[in-house]
Amino acid sequence: MKFVIEFKTSVEKDLRKIASQQAKIILTAIKRLEAFPEKGDIKKLSNAVDTYRMRVGNYRVIFKVDFKSRIITVYYIRHRQFDYKY
Repeated sequence: MKFVIEFKTSVEKDLRKIASQQAKIILTAIKRLEAFPEKGDIKKLSNAVDTYRMRVGNYRVIFKVDFKSRIITVYYIRHRQFDYKY
């Protein structure tokens, strides 16, 4: 059974700041999360419940997984230089 992917409104703002070609690559990687979020370069964040980061080139996608309802919520996409400072 696949996961449903939801985006917070902040993700749209983040994508506008990224070059269109790189944004397409990031969105393709996010789409692959539907199968299950443990594939690829994904790590669970310490001190956070069910929150993960996925590395896509120089960008990081921060998302939370609700295994019970099978929903992945993408919170933001940031360049690795600015990631984790929020």
